[in-house]
Amino acid sequence: MILESAILDVKPGETAAFEAAFAEAKPIIMASPGCLGVEVRRCLEKPSRYLLLVRWRSLEDHTVGFRGSPAYQDWRRLLHHFYDPMPTVEHYEDLDARGGEESLEVTGIDHVYVTVSDLARSEAFYDRVMTALGYRKIRSTIGGDPHVHFYNRQFGFSLRPARSGTVAHDPYAPGLHHFCFRVADEKSVERAAAELRAAGVEVTEPRYYPEYAKDYYAIFFEDPDGIRLEVTNFRAIRRRRMFDWDAPD
Repeated sequence: MILESAILDVKPGETAAFEAAFAEAKPIIMASPGCLGVEVRRCLEKPSRYLLLVRWRSLEDHTVGFRGSPAYQDWRRLLHHFYDPMPTVEHYEDLDARGGEESLEVTGIDHVYVTVSDLARSEAFYDRVMTALGYRKIRSTIGGDPHVHFYNRQFGFSLRPARSGTVAHDPYAPGLHHFCFRVADEKSVERAAAELRAAGVEVTEPRYYPEYAKDYYAIFFEDPDGIRLEVTNFRAIRRRRMFDWDAPD
């Protein structure tokens, strides 16, 4: 994986227009073959400065594939007139990957499918939950069965109807025990609890669970079929594993 980096200095007074244009341009680069992710961050010390980070499968996916495509002209048209000066773009490689092929790594959960006994009832429940958690929704038909798909930038959470004659969900039978959503920190857990309650969802009080980890902060609730759901914080050990994989637990 190659990381593209660029400091973007936006002309004074044009930051709002730039951010709107970037929101329009982001799907263009995300659709380019070999693009693995895009983010832009605003500088705290200099609000007209932004950091662009793009993950590419290979250097050529950016320098040849994207820059040589018609889509790049749309990207330039939307964004380049905001910059002064034009940014210097650099590419970085992982030190651990030099001199050999990168090891296979799962980068996240792509989607989860939950089977429900009453699709309309569960859709109404998850409409409240997923709206509070910032998800969007689409519907589809797969194999003749209606499906409901909730999604955000990280993964999809889909509902499908159970087949007739199947048994009710049991969290202690083989299969799913519970599903946990992760948010940034304790305040985000508390915000989730407040917004879920405002939407009519019964949740437990936010609190620490030291029996799991000393900084484990969470809320719990259930869907109409008794599937256990949780919202927890991004705690220290998870951060170390994400950002410093080789550090000891």
